[in-house]
Amino acid sequence: MLELDRADEEDARLRRERSALQVWFSEEWEVVGRAISDASSQADKYHLKLRQNQLVQLCATWRKGLPDLGVDLSTLPPWGPSAEQLAACRVDAHSAARGDDRRYGGDDEDDDVEVEGGGEDEDFGTLEALLYR
Repeated sequence: MLELDRADEEDARLRRERSALQVWFSEEWEVVGRAISDASSQADKYHLKLRQNQLVQLCATWRKGLPDLGVDLSTLPPWGPSAEQLAACRVDAHSAARGDDRRYGGDDEDDDVEVEGGGEDEDFGTLEALLYR
């Protein structure tokens, strides 16, 4: 009975966290959008648009893996990015994390870890080496 109660409490906490995440993202999207329209220099606009692109990538990643958990989505504000922005980003969100991937090494001369085709254990060893070096 206690395990069931803890599971119910965890479900409620996850629903609150999921709702808070979407509210936060919506507010962040709105703030960046206003900052872009209020920016006085092209350099400021450029950097703010880079931030906006990062938010689009984050939103595409979250929306793909985030279940609704029974939350009434009609009570939440929209995420913010347009369907076109998210569709353009989805290809990038599914790119491989090996080889010449622009986020995970590629031309980094300080990278001591070489990734070769191996099993799952080798993949975890490589990940651990990257995280704890």
